[in-house]
Amino acid sequence: MCTTTSTWPRHKVGDELRMLPEHFHDHGYFTGRVGKVGHNSFEHAVSWDESKFALSRDPSQLFHTPGYLPGDDLSQVKDNTWTEGSENGMSRADIFAGAGGGRGLSLPLTWRATGESPPMTPDGTTATRIIQLMAENRDKPFFLAAGLHKPHQPWVGPVEFFDQHPVDEIVLPETPADDTDDSPAPSTLVLEDDAAHSELQKKQAIAAYHAMVTMADHHIGRMLKGLEDLGLADSTIVVFTSDHGFQLDEHGGLWRKQFQFDESIRVPLIVRLPDGKGAGTVSNRIVELVDLYPTLIELAALPDPEHDLEGSSFVLLLDKPDRPWKSAAFSASRRMAGSSSSNNPLMIQEGHDGQTIRTARYRYTEWTPLGRPGDILAELYDLEQDPMEYNNLDDDPTHASLITELSARLARGWQGELPPSSGN
Repeated sequence: MCTTTSTWPRHKVGDELRMLPEHFHDHGYFTGRVGKVGHNSFEHAVSWDESKFALSRDPSQLFHTPGYLPGDDLSQVKDNTWTEGSENGMSRADIFAGAGGGRGLSLPLTWRATGESPPMTPDGTTATRIIQLMAENRDKPFFLAAGLHKPHQPWVGPVEFFDQHPVDEIVLPETPADDTDDSPAPSTLVLEDDAAHSELQKKQAIAAYHAMVTMADHHIGRMLKGLEDLGLADSTIVVFTSDHGFQLDEHGGLWRKQFQFDESIRVPLIVRLPDGKGAGTVSNRIVELVDLYPTLIELAALPDPEHDLEGSSFVLLLDKPDRPWKSAAFSASRRMAGSSSSNNPLMIQEGHDGQTIRTARYRYTEWTPLGRPGDILAELYDLEQDPMEYNNLDDDPTHASLITELSARLARGWQGELPPSSGN
């Protein structure tokens, strides 16, 4: 079953389970959250000692999300949402009204380069509030979560970050013409309004995404500098990660996150230990976001919660990054029915759930129609020989036994892929 962002978290995990910050609170930590941590609409599913939203460009906006499209745009190339009246700003409802139906929750490609000061952007206010919470609670143990909204769409931020990524320096992905010929329809649906963007607009879209990454890096740097200034850097664990990746015109024009390609399902993960041990070391082993809970409580020397955890602490990997570890990771996404674009003849006649097992070498995915079993559409990619996932090996008879094995492992689930010394 694929859980979506419309699912109330406590309906899946129950009211008794202690979320990660709640477990820290139970053991004497001050806990604080600022910004997008519980997907905005689910922030109240987790109890914090202090819980704040970023300041919004539109204070009256539902859920206090950061705000959408301001009425100025200093970017080199405007997006297709820019129409008469856009100079007055656009709300989320305005954007969807102009894009038409059939999009689900996916925003059209949207960006604005503004004249704002970086500290006064929504993510800028998140960083400032986090630094304040560190200062106010410097004399006690704390667990703080800074939920930066960017580089989530819409890509809105100060022009100084856009200027660092000129459009004429952007190179579009060089995708083979036959890349999607062997792809299941749910895996490569290109939306019509995405395909309607010019080559120059697509370059600007990628540049805008890079600008938002640069802006996020800027605000993360502010928070790390705050740790240093407050004398807390040598006693604080810092973890940087994200909830998903992002497609930037790969595979015939894919954008956003609702896919199972590596661009969508891989996320950054950086752990900074107080003593600087292992600084700059990279591990190629497989870990998952569910592993953060047990890892952080082990690093903090806290007892395990009373309930079970599906993750495995990767503290041992921090000591020895090349040691044998998990043999696979799992991911899932839901593709709803929709029409194809003019440059992509594939058509989704019904919705599908995509379930993926990702090993060190292979990605295997099964797409199952919603509401009925059978008729599975599959993908298999050899990431060693084909790192960009251009050649689906599902119909290759020489890989039949491997497909059978990976399908069985996918059905068996995470319990069969645990690290050899995890203790689980």
